Amino acid sequence: MKLHELKMVNWRSFYGEPPAVRFSTDTEKNVTVIHAPNGSGKTNLLNALLWLFAGTTSPNFQQPKQLINKQS
Repeated sequence: MKLHELKMVNWRSFYGEPPAVRFSTDTEKNVTVIHAPNGSGKTNLLNALLWLFAGTTSPNFQQPKQLINKQS
């Protein structure tokens, strides 16, 4: 299975539908690097993937029952 993109709608710090994260599918350049300033949501992205595939979150994940961003 290859993951091509991840859309996070109202997931934690991502309110609404931000642009999808597109992963490399190139056979030669098959690594996707997530690089951003602190506090921009990299760990939330990791936890979205963990929750999607394993139904769990990272060990220091704060408020694991509050996954949906209900900002209005």
